[in-house]
Amino acid sequence: MSSFSALRAAALAVALTGLASAQITCFEPNFGTSLGTGDDTLFPIQSLGFAFPLGASTYTDIHVSTNGFAYLSNAGVPAPGGSGCCTGSASGLVGGTPRVATLWHDLNVTSPGAVYLNLLSSPTRAVITWDQTLEFGDGTNTRFTAQAQLYQTGEVVFYYSANSAVRTSGDCLVGLSPGGAVADPGATNLSAGGSTTVPTVYEIFNNSTALFDLANNGVVFAPNAGGGYDIFAAPCIPASSSPYGAGCSAGPCAAYEQFTAGIDVASTDLVFTPNGNGGYVVTSATGSYDTNTGTAFVGAGDDDLFVNNALGFSFPYCGTSTSAIDVCTNGFVWLQTGSSVSADFSESTAELLTLQDRIAVNWDDFNFTGGGTLSFNALPGKALVTWDGVPEFSTTNLNTFQLQLFPSGVFIISLPTLANLDAVIGYAAGAPGTGYVADLSATPFNTGAAGVAIGLAAQFGSRPLINANFNADVTNVPAGSSVIAWLFGFAQQSLDLSFIGAPSCFLLNTNDAFWFGYPATAGVTPVSFFVPNIPALSGAQLQSQAVTVGAPGSVNAAGLLLSNGLTLTFSAF
Repeated sequence: MSSFSALRAAALAVALTGLASAQITCFEPNFGTSLGTGDDTLFPIQSLGFAFPLGASTYTDIHVSTNGFAYLSNAGVPAPGGSGCCTGSASGLVGGTPRVATLWHDLNVTSPGAVYLNLLSSPTRAVITWDQTLEFGDGTNTRFTAQAQLYQTGEVVFYYSANSAVRTSGDCLVGLSPGGAVADPGATNLSAGGSTTVPTVYEIFNNSTALFDLANNGVVFAPNAGGGYDIFAAPCIPASSSPYGAGCSAGPCAAYEQFTAGIDVASTDLVFTPNGNGGYVVTSATGSYDTNTGTAFVGAGDDDLFVNNALGFSFPYCGTSTSAIDVCTNGFVWLQTGSSVSADFSESTAELLTLQDRIAVNWDDFNFTGGGTLSFNALPGKALVTWDGVPEFSTTNLNTFQLQLFPSGVFIISLPTLANLDAVIGYAAGAPGTGYVADLSATPFNTGAAGVAIGLAAQFGSRPLINANFNADVTNVPAGSSVIAWLFGFAQQSLDLSFIGAPSCFLLNTNDAFWFGYPATAGVTPVSFFVPNIPALSGAQLQSQAVTVGAPGSVNAAGLLLSNGLTLTFSAF
């Protein structure tokens, strides 16, 4: 397709057109069983395995000729004519037995060529292939392949290899008709497509004034409500989708706040709920502190570490999980037991982001020799670590705080009593180097994508076929997103969106075709649109990209996350 105008027309048609018909292919490489070879040969009757509709009747059997066509019957009724030598004719098509004429001409099928039949059920269809056949009397000895597919739904598809042509004298007819002396509607230019109101459709070719123009193409005859066919011919290019680029780089799995002159979340519980995108939605609550603190660690003093505390379940976080933790007197837990670095007392964001996986509950320098208890309790479906009445080092300021872990991946930092003025509160995994700088008092907020970016990909088995729905999935959608926007453009680009508050995010298409909006669902949001029945779309491409909108406090100020790009190549096949 050479211009964008038809694509813009297609965008309008998307909103106006109905549901899709069956999805079809232009060429079936599995030829099935050989019926044989020959010149002017009509092979014995073959069962289709289904009732094929043509005109007002259905037919269960075919009779295949080496001369590029097949008669239709029901157990031999109506009786087939002869082998059809030696030229195709309109009178023979409309006046005889129902016939599907893929390339009705004087053909000579010799080895290594053959005529094949394959009966398939996914979808239900009969495939007839005249493989590596010759025209009788062609001095160039050029072999070519033609194929017909008859679908149970009534669709008919013809295919012609690149070297197909009419090289010898005489007429060649391509088309189909229920026959029985129906009226001759006149020839149709099959390569131009169009619609008919009668089930007889054909075109006649020769080697001088009407050259064969369907080589390397598929031709589709799709039954329509008017009693005829919608017809289009297109290059045998399969519909496809292919990903490209990265919209927003996946963020690190870390979020934190460093306090230096007072902690403004005292008497607050911070609830970290997985957002389905590797990060967390952070909300505030009250009353979460659990007084069933369990067993105190013996010997808790200054800068002590108690290792390998079994949770009783697997706690998922940041794309991994743990079933045991190491607990430090200094207000944090190491999430990967056995790989802990130390009983680190020098709270800093640099260490949080470069050392092992950790949750900083209230990371500061505490000293249990001045009082307080450090306890652990593995309850059914919940694990608690509690720092109760512990003073900050070199002070008598007592602090009580607690970490709660759940099998769902939720964790709660409960801060009922804080007297320390400086601390780091948050989490980090994978030594990420950077993270989401949080204002923990400004809940709710979403720490955004972590570890995995949002994605856009075709659903299994779906392709952008003309006159069909194309179905895709937007994956890793963060909780709290309100809308998925699916953007389409005629060309690729890589536009940095830092200027609208979305650093490290890129618009990957020119966004000048159209767009659709869908309600967002956390995790996976299915999206779909209808490709209208416009034959000129065959071979055309659009660039597409998904955008999540409205996640509260998302990974950037604009609240946007962008997927990879997806190139759509439209085709009837």
